[in-house]
Amino acid sequence: AAIRFGRGPVGLAGAYLLGPFSAAALLILIVQLKFFPVRVRCHPRRLWELLKTSRFFAAQYGVHSLGANAEAVVLPNFVPHATFGFFSAGTLLGARLAIIPDGLSTAFYPAMAAAYHDSPARASRSVMRWITLTLVVCMPVAVLVAFVAAPIAKVLFPGQADVCERVICITIW
Repeated sequence: AAIRFGRGPVGLAGAYLLGPFSAAALLILIVQLKFFPVRVRCHPRRLWELLKTSRFFAAQYGVHSLGANAEAVVLPNFVPHATFGFFSAGTLLGARLAIIPDGLSTAFYPAMAAAYHDSPARASRSVMRWITLTLVVCMPVAVLVAFVAAPIAKVLFPGQADVCERVICITIW
């Protein structure tokens, strides 16, 4: 909508920033109308406890974000800009499909944590189930993407698809 109404890059950036807030406001409204009232309360001591106990998740998220965005910041300084375009387009599919193992990890984490609380051996079995399921789900997707890499690259870069195809085939794995 921002681009359609001529707001340009600044309007598009603003839309991206407002999107999560709009979604949160709508979800709160729906929950309040259909289920129960939602209130915001500030308890500094409880907030500090939550921040302390979530520091490992915060560190993991920070490291992941740095890794995910480092290539977009560093790589253009080392390769020609035209090559960087092929690289950016080629990595997009793999980056988007990373949501599959991430979602499986998110779903399995509570079970693994509970299993570890009971016994490390049980946790080990839970981790192996998670790894197996992740491989069973992700391997066919990776094979399919590697199979269709050439047609995708030809659509994106007619006449110059080789580099993009190789990037897709490498990064999907």
